[in-house]
Amino acid sequence: MHTTCIYYLRKFLIKTSLRLFIMRKKIIRLLSCPNTQSGSFHVFAHELLRNDKTLYKIQDSDIRDEDDIIHGVLVNEQANTAYPISEGIGILLSDLDTDIEHHTSLLKSMKEDCPTSFQKIINHSIERINQRETSTDGQWNREEMSYYDSPVKTNAFLEKWFYDIRHRPVWNLFLPRYNNLVRYITATCSDKFILEIGCGSARSVSWIFRPKKYNYNYVGIEISWRKLLLAKKVLPEGDFFQASALNLPFKQHMFHSVLSFGVFHHLPRPIEAISHCIEQLSPNGFLALQEPINTPKLFRDGSITKNFIEKVFNQYEHSEHDNEIDLSKTITLLKEQNFNIVNIKYSHSIIYPILNLIYKNISNQKIQKQAIKIAMFIDQVMINTICRLSSRFGPRGVTLVVQR
Repeated sequence: MHTTCIYYLRKFLIKTSLRLFIMRKKIIRLLSCPNTQSGSFHVFAHELLRNDKTLYKIQDSDIRDEDDIIHGVLVNEQANTAYPISEGIGILLSDLDTDIEHHTSLLKSMKEDCPTSFQKIINHSIERINQRETSTDGQWNREEMSYYDSPVKTNAFLEKWFYDIRHRPVWNLFLPRYNNLVRYITATCSDKFILEIGCGSARSVSWIFRPKKYNYNYVGIEISWRKLLLAKKVLPEGDFFQASALNLPFKQHMFHSVLSFGVFHHLPRPIEAISHCIEQLSPNGFLALQEPINTPKLFRDGSITKNFIEKVFNQYEHSEHDNEIDLSKTITLLKEQNFNIVNIKYSHSIIYPILNLIYKNISNQKIQKQAIKIAMFIDQVMINTICRLSSRFGPRGVTLVVQR
C-alpha cells in the first residue's frame, strides 16, 4: 500500500512538472572524479523515473539519457572510487572533503543491491575514506557544511524556508543580480549548460533565471547537503551536486556560463576558485559573479561603533569564514586569461544599508520593486560622488561579467 501511494504521488508530480529529487543521466558525461580528475563514470540506479514509471535496480547500459536517477551509485573504475546519489543529488566530494558518516552510510545502504564489480569499489572507497588524512581545506568545508545545514536541519525548517522562497521575493538581491549579471548571458544560453557555484537554495535562479523559461540546463553545486535538498524543491528541473568550489567535479570547458552570487569570499583561496571556474568555460563562455570587495573600513577594527555599523551593513549572520575578495587580483587574473569585461558595477555605499532597511519594511511587492530601484539609484549617486572622495564610504560590493 505504501509503495503504491508513493508511485501515484510521483506520477502526479511528473504530470504537473513538479518532479522532485531527480538527476538526469546525461549530466554524468560532464563529470570528473574529484579525487583523480579522471572522467568515465558508470552508474547503477537503485531507483529511477522514466516518463511516468518508477524502475528499480537498473544497470548503466539500460539507463537512458533523460532518465531521472533518484537513488544510485556512481563509479569511476579508473579511480577505484564510488560516489552515492541520494534524493537525486550526486555527492562528488573528495576523500579529504567528505562528511565520513553521511557519505559512508549512504554507500553501505546501497551496496547490497549493486553488481559485484560495484560492491568491490564501494568497499574500497569506504575503507580509504575511513583511513583518510586530515586537511585544512577538508576541515574548512565541513565547518561550512555544518554552518549552512543548521538553518534547515529539520524538515519543518526546510518547509518553512521553501514557503518563504516561493512567496517572498528578495528584490534587493534579485533586481541587481538580473540587471547586472544574468541579462548579459540570456541571449545565448539556449540548450547550453550553466553552472552555479554555491547555489544554496537556488533562490535567485528560481526567480530571475528559470531554466524552463530560458531553455538551458542548470547545474548547481553546494557544500551543504541540507541546502541542496531545499534547492531541489525550489528548482526541481535543475541537477545538483554536493561539491567543493576548490575541487569542481566536472571536465573542462563544459559550461556556457558560470554564475556565483556571493560565494568566493567564503573560500580560503578565492582567486584559486575563480581560476578553477575559468577552466569550466567553453569558448566565448561567461563568468558572472557578485562579491563583497576589500575596501578600507570606516572605523578601526574592534571598536563598538565599527561592529555596529558592520551589523547594519551585513544585515544577516555570517559564518566565521566570511571575507572579501581582492578585486584587483581578480581582474588581473581574468585579463591574463584573455577575458573581456562585459560589465562591472560597484555597489553598497555607506548609505545603502539604511535604504535597504526602509525597503524591508514595505510589504507590497510592486512598491518594493520601485523602492529598491530608487535605493539602487541613490547608491550609485553616492558611489560616483562621495565614494570617489574616500573609499572608506564604499563601494563595498561589485558585480562583474566577463567573457572568454
